[in-house]
Formats: sequence, C-alpha cells, structure tokens
Amino acid sequence: MLAFWIVGGVGAALFLVSLFLGDVLEGLLDGLEGVTGGLLSTAAIGGFAGAFGLAGGTVMAATDLGVGPAALIGVVAGALMAAFSAALTRSMHNAPTDRAPGPQDLIGAAGVVVTAIPAGSYGEIVVQVGGHRLKLSARAAEPITSGADVVITQSLSATSVRVKPMPA
Repeated sequence: MLAFWIVGGVGAALFLVSLFLGDVLEGLLDGLEGVTGGLLSTAAIGGFAGAFGLAGGTVMAATDLGVGPAALIGVVAGALMAAFSAALTRSMHNAPTDRAPGPQDLIGAAGVVVTAIPAGSYGEIVVQVGGHRLKLSARAAEPITSGADVVITQSLSATSVRVKPMPA
C-alpha cells in the first residue's frame, strides 16, 4: 500500500511542477509525441502516476481488495487523468493570443513628457498602450516641457513618434 502512496505523491508533485514550470521532460520523448497525441507530456505522466497511486492506495486502505484490483482501478483512474491532463495542456498551448501592439496603435494615445522636447528635435515620452508601458523618442513642432501631457499624432518608427500638447 505504501508503494501506491509514494507513486501517487511523486506523480502529483510532477504534475504540479509541470503546471508551474512547464514540460520539464520536454525533449526526452519528442519522437513519440505524434504517436501518443501528447499523452507522454510531463503533465500527463504526472497526472497518470498521481491518480494511479492515489486511487490504488485509497482502494487498498478502504477495502479488502488485493493489490491486483487496486492496481487495475489505479490504471483506469490514471488513464483518465492522463487523458484529461493531455487535453488540458494541449488546449492551453493552442489558445489564441492577442496581437502585440504595433506602431499604428500608438496614434491617439496620451503620454507624458519625461525628457523635454525641443522644437524640431527629440525628447522622450512615456505612454501606456495595450497594457504595456512604453518609453518612446518624441518629436514636436513646438517645444514641450518635461511633465506635460501630450497626444501622439504620428508614428515615425517603432520607437519614435510625433506628438502635440494635450488640448486643455
């Protein structure tokens, strides 16, 4: 019975490690991934071992059944957990993500001057775009002092913009 609990504990720990650190066994079983459909990922192996050990140990502790039936029930529980773990990690890997903000997303954004902008030359602004705080080189037709609120009117490159003072 102790062996079931040890396998279950190690499997549960491996499963948790895979959730927080990623696929720590990545690369060891790469050749089999197409054959197994992801069932040999760290999460799936940890899920199988955890469910196998915990189910087998529970059967042994709670019933008069022997090692054989406990192992069989453990295999069934482990297989279900491995399939669930593989499906969960596959869906997480294939989840769509938002595109990164680009230069076109800067136009119209409000910012604050952090390095004064001389007329016809560059200073610096800080702006929040898409949840990202960006520090950009900024150019303006008229001088703008540090601390002034500005609005981006044109994207000159990925790291420089043209601004004007924020309307009052």
